[in-house]
Amino acid sequence: MGRRFTTALACAAGLAALVTIAGSAAPTTFPGPAGKIALQGGGFGQPLGISVVNPDGSGASRIPAAGGTSPVWSPDGSFVAYSTFPDPWTIRVVRADGSGDRVLLPAGRGDSAMHDAYAWSPAGEIAYQCSAGLCAIRASDGATRVIFAYQLANQEAIRPDWSPDGSRIAFTCRYQARSALCTVRADGSDALVYLPPSGVSVSFPDWSPDGTRILTSNGTVIDVDDGEVRDVTTLVGRGRWSPDGTRIAIWASGAGTSVVPLDGGPPVKIADGIVSDWGTSPAVIVSASQLEPRWTLSRQTGRVQLRGTASHASTLAVAVKSAGRTFPTQSASVPAGSYAVSVPLPVELLPGPVEVVVGGTSGSEPLLSVTRRETLPAPATGLVARSWISLTRGGAPRARVSRGTKRLFAQFAFSVRPDAGQRLRAVWLSPSGAVRAIAAVGDGRVALTSLASGLGLQRGRWRCRLEAGRTPLSIASVRVG
Repeated sequence: MGRRFTTALACAAGLAALVTIAGSAAPTTFPGPAGKIALQGGGFGQPLGISVVNPDGSGASRIPAAGGTSPVWSPDGSFVAYSTFPDPWTIRVVRADGSGDRVLLPAGRGDSAMHDAYAWSPAGEIAYQCSAGLCAIRASDGATRVIFAYQLANQEAIRPDWSPDGSRIAFTCRYQARSALCTVRADGSDALVYLPPSGVSVSFPDWSPDGTRILTSNGTVIDVDDGEVRDVTTLVGRGRWSPDGTRIAIWASGAGTSVVPLDGGPPVKIADGIVSDWGTSPAVIVSASQLEPRWTLSRQTGRVQLRGTASHASTLAVAVKSAGRTFPTQSASVPAGSYAVSVPLPVELLPGPVEVVVGGTSGSEPLLSVTRRETLPAPATGLVARSWISLTRGGAPRARVSRGTKRLFAQFAFSVRPDAGQRLRAVWLSPSGAVRAIAAVGDGRVALTSLASGLGLQRGRWRCRLEAGRTPLSIASVRVG
């Protein structure tokens, strides 16, 4: 049978006799796709502050909330409720990008917060521990109410968590001097106490997205219907379900926050901070990026391929950076779920280290920016940065020369020298397009070749094409006459 929680009824006289629960927990729909994870610092050697990351730990960004701790997402993923440190606790709300920061519940009121752990309901209320017991404040207008009042001395109602359908609240309580798990209906009725078996901690309860189980802080889940306990990870610490119900994020002392797949996969560390909540705020994971270079006349005409997953349909903004230069942003639309897209590489991109920065938006919500580092290899043929035709060796570029000109010089300056052994040649083309001359050229910093005619060159546009093998590298041209 395994370990089970014992269930008791909390009645008006206190927390009283054991009863049998009839019926079963009604599953609900999942609240949404797995979006950004909110992390907190402070305590356990962590610096104070709030940050958000993608589910794979990428794109970490701090919310500018001084002294912020215990962030919890709103149901739609657009806001974070958090507390300020040190005591007394003040409940504030802020957008994930740091805008719209405001006080929702100031300190010092009779119904003020007594603990820095909160839960945001699907209906827009935030539950918290108050002096009377368990209270809630409406995020829209700040109206407060007492959900569950203490019946005995030395009681507690800390670290609440709302069920996905908003019908019940779970929180850590005390029963007969023992730490226990309590649940009550949203109106404060039908209070139940789950007494944990030996060795099972009930701190930081977190309701599963389908409403049938509650995760506890030692890596176990309790079945809400029959109290059965099952271990889901060997990590012990504060944990939170992913909104899609497939994973949990759990923080363990000395191990940071890891994401644990519930299908038996190994934990993957994503951050050093302490997981506080896993929300539905849009997130995009870039699991792979690949440069597919192609050089046309020494200009980049290739693409960058991106693969990954998106929690919501999104518009990606892809920027390429290299050698201190940021090129114009390209956009690409991706669906919710797996995606594979490509965008053009900048034509002026040169070989070397490259950063591919992926951000964007989903609706009106910004995505966290993710940076992928790649290397663009140099082509064996080399690259020409500048080519021109002049009247003298090393002379200034000319766009037009006079009729009767008898000699031209073509010069090609390399930005990337060809590999040793590359055979370079210059092909001179007459105004009719006929090949007039072919000459081998050297691979110095500037390749030089010339064309002469004792009777004077034909009127029209003359071109000189530099080739490495059969690959054209650059074309210089001039008009005669």
